[in-house]
Amino acid sequence: MQGGQGTSTFVKHEPCPSCNSSDNLSRYSDGHAYCFGCRHWEAGEGQETTNVTSIKRAKLEMTGTIEAIPDRRISADTCRKYGVTVEREAGLLLSTTTHSKTRMG
Repeated sequence: MQGGQGTSTFVKHEPCPSCNSSDNLSRYSDGHAYCFGCRHWEAGEGQETTNVTSIKRAKLEMTGTIEAIPDRRISADTCRKYGVTVEREAGLLLSTTTHSKTRMG
């Protein structure tokens, strides 16, 4: 999220210092990190840590959108075929959810 524009890109997986997972912490090009296991968040270069609380405590409705996931090289068509929806907050990919065919219609 360089300059708050949501333009950072995934760089690598790392161990999480909070839940001790081996690779749930995703590091991004602006230095911020997010753990998909325990929701631990680390600020990146030039980011304020005051956003940490709002990201950790945000309650998301699991509606999501069907869209491409470029960092994982997954097309929107593939997400549509397998019923995968994407949840984002402040430009960050928070989760993907697979829905059964009956839920997708």
